[in-house]
Amino acid sequence: MATGQNKHPENISEKKKWLTILVPAAGVAVLIILVVVVGSVADKPQPTGKNRENKSEGSADLAAGPGTPMSDGSDGSTSDPGLKDIGEGLKIRDLKEGTGAECPVGASVEAHYTGWTTNGNVFDSSHKHGDKPIVFSLHQVVPGWQKGIPGMKVGGIRKLVIPSELGYGSRGSGQNIPPYSTLIFEVELVAIK
Repeated sequence: MATGQNKHPENISEKKKWLTILVPAAGVAVLIILVVVVGSVADKPQPTGKNRENKSEGSADLAAGPGTPMSDGSDGSTSDPGLKDIGEGLKIRDLKEGTGAECPVGASVEAHYTGWTTNGNVFDSSHKHGDKPIVFSLHQVVPGWQKGIPGMKVGGIRKLVIPSELGYGSRGSGQNIPPYSTLIFEVELVAIK
């Protein structure tokens, strides 16, 4: 019986060793999971600009997409009845008429933008990059922008619905723009450079 009593305290001692290792490890694992979950929630883009509750002008609503209002409160979908086909399936609608100079073909411009896939996912926005407009040449962007931005006036906001042939085509772009995606953009022309 003495032998059995000796093994029992050893088993308890062995269990305590494992508990002193496993309990802190489990706590660390839970902490890591919480950090990952909270971090992924915090990284999601927050709506900015005009939406039904906030009527400020000039910024795109990052939640826009099918059935969601654009900065002027209109439908963010590709079936927007105000869209005008300007050729090759590219559709535009001025959400706000600018009052400045008119953008020529091939110009370098400064603009704010937000881009959505047709399922409503925002794939990029100048508002996610420090809310600073970007400067670019119309020669360096997808054909839908090359053809859809000229004619805008500085201060204007335009909705572009770009078929995949004038966007990223069969290759798509990264993880957020699948091949053959129709893209929806809201572009605010800040300046012509």
